[in-house]
Amino acid sequence: MAAVPAVHGVVFDIGETLFDRTREWAGWAAWFGTTPHTFSAVFGAVVAAGGGVDDVVQRFRPDSTYAQLRPEVDAAGLLPPLTESDLYPGARAALQQLRDNGLVIGVAGNQPAAIGGQIRDLALPVDWVAVSAELGVRKPAPAFFAECAERCGVGTDQLLYVGDQLDQDVTASLAAGCQAGRVRTGPWGRLQHDRDVEARCRVVVATIAQLADALAADTEF
Repeated sequence: MAAVPAVHGVVFDIGETLFDRTREWAGWAAWFGTTPHTFSAVFGAVVAAGGGVDDVVQRFRPDSTYAQLRPEVDAAGLLPPLTESDLYPGARAALQQLRDNGLVIGVAGNQPAAIGGQIRDLALPVDWVAVSAELGVRKPAPAFFAECAERCGVGTDQLLYVGDQLDQDVTASLAAGCQAGRVRTGPWGRLQHDRDVEARCRVVVATIAQLADALAADTEF
């Protein structure tokens, strides 16, 4: 059996991996004219059935997508900018620990350009931050992960992409030739599970705070 390549770069998804999106979802609920409780109930049911964020959006606005509606919701002033309080507990420390271990650390996800600026303003201990609006490509396209590897200066097989979603983050990064890590946080992390898919991950953790130690125990740097 061939040895698994050493990890030299780690790139993190944004929403529900590094950042808790609870405040954002409350803004969407307000924009749709419903309560956070109702929105959360619909959200949970859709995710538990295997759906994604566009499926949630279409329950309230048929034939629309998150990307199409995001500018309108932004313009309404209902989506608060990301702050330190939105980071999952232990996220900053985990990033620092991985960087101290000599890994190149990036942050990249499917987000509008404004989110990239907000993350950079937080001065996280990472080497680079990029969002799909800046990269010109979105997950699950292989080119997204190839760009992540290039920015880290490593081969795709030496890149670990860490996220919460099985399809957008895990299977997509594996299909692009990367290694995958999963954090079971947020709606997708808590409600969607597939043992076969998770068995292909380099590491699976319950919280981002556990990631650095779990990876150090499993990985030769």
